[in-house]
Amino acid sequence: MSAPYEVRYWLSLSSRKPIQLRDLDGLTTSDAAHILGVSEGTVKAQVSRARSKLKRLITGVKKERLT
Repeated sequence: MSAPYEVRYWLSLSSRKPIQLRDLDGLTTSDAAHILGVSEGTVKAQVSRARSKLKRLITGVKKERLT
């Protein structure tokens, strides 16, 4: 299993689903919104927040490994 698939489990389910559909499954924002039953704007916001959280988490792990 590659790293992107593993780190997604660092997110809550509500944060994980939009980023999984968009970035890992390759669906469009429109398709992801339809599946999740939310607006496209909501999916975009959720994906953005999830990416930011993953970035913070990954950065934290890298810093811990350096110390």
